[in-house]
Amino acid sequence: MRHLLLLCTFLSLFLNAFTQEGKHFMIEGKLGKFSAPATVFLFYKDQGSNVAIKDSCVMEQGQFSFEGQIEYPSYAQLVFAANGQLGSVTAADDLKFYLDYGKINITGFQLYNAQISGSPSNDLFMEYQKLTVPVQKEAEEIKYTFETASPEKLASKAFKDSLDKRFFTLINDYNQLSMSFIMNHPNSILSIYMLQSELFTHPNNANIEPIFLMMSDSIKNTKPGKRLAANIESNKRLQNGTTAPDFQVNDINGNPVSLSDFRGKYILFVFWSPKCDHCLAEIENLQKAYSLFKDNKFIIISFAIETEENKKEWIDTVKKYNMTWPAISDLKLWDSDIVKSYKAYSVPTNYLISPEGIILDRDLLGNNLLSKLNEIIDVQ
Repeated sequence: MRHLLLLCTFLSLFLNAFTQEGKHFMIEGKLGKFSAPATVFLFYKDQGSNVAIKDSCVMEQGQFSFEGQIEYPSYAQLVFAANGQLGSVTAADDLKFYLDYGKINITGFQLYNAQISGSPSNDLFMEYQKLTVPVQKEAEEIKYTFETASPEKLASKAFKDSLDKRFFTLINDYNQLSMSFIMNHPNSILSIYMLQSELFTHPNNANIEPIFLMMSDSIKNTKPGKRLAANIESNKRLQNGTTAPDFQVNDINGNPVSLSDFRGKYILFVFWSPKCDHCLAEIENLQKAYSLFKDNKFIIISFAIETEENKKEWIDTVKKYNMTWPAISDLKLWDSDIVKSYKAYSVPTNYLISPEGIILDRDLLGNNLLSKLNEIIDVQ
């Protein structure tokens, strides 16, 4: 289920840090008794320059170390490769943590559950994680219920509606918990990172800007804070009531399609991927909506986030699922200018656009889509 995967993603993206004076970091680690060619790789992003950095250290008797400079504490990842090659690692060889100023000690037999000390950022993160334990437990229960359901249950509208209700209640509880945590830490750069993640995943959340404005000037005026402020302003161009960006791109038959071609119709502009299970599950709802409203000035345009190499898979999926509306893609994956202009950084994402080209709503999934269409379109 895409929503559950997103929930796990949201939890892992939330960075944590306190404001400190120093900028130098040192990591000293001990992992079993491994030696060359065993290697530990370090990945992080300099939150000042926004540049991604990769480093590596060949182990000696289980010991490894890293040293460098960071302008702000940063989300980081350590990866252990017994043979020195990144392609051979497993989930047990991965540790996500928070790169702090000063000295950090990491010890254990496997990276994924190694102990971290000397990092105030990780201490704060653990505080946040404890708060999210009930949310994570409920998410796993919903996921288990879905994955173990019989074919009869999966075909039941009542069953799927009940899971959707549980999930959306869970998301609401999770958002309230996160926003409360941010407001309780207005002097931590953690709040900037968390709000940036929230803007990324829920761009329509009206609480983001007010909470950002409540934060201390010392945090808002950091480089990450200024980037978030710019992103908040940029995102306003896609709020309800603003003009939807126009585009021109080819459909599966090579014919050019523009948003402005459909002036006078309500448009559901959908971003999806043939590899996204939840996108494929959502097609049933799209077909129902299209069947009910296509004769009443309503059209769907589906934009596949895909590559040139997988063009055939995209076309085959469109035909397999009988997607009879315009199916388009520029085959540039996430580097697409259209994806960027609509900030469609996860799938499925959709925008409901008025006959005049004005954004009316976003991310209408499941029953929410039909309810909204029933509200605004008179069936003839």
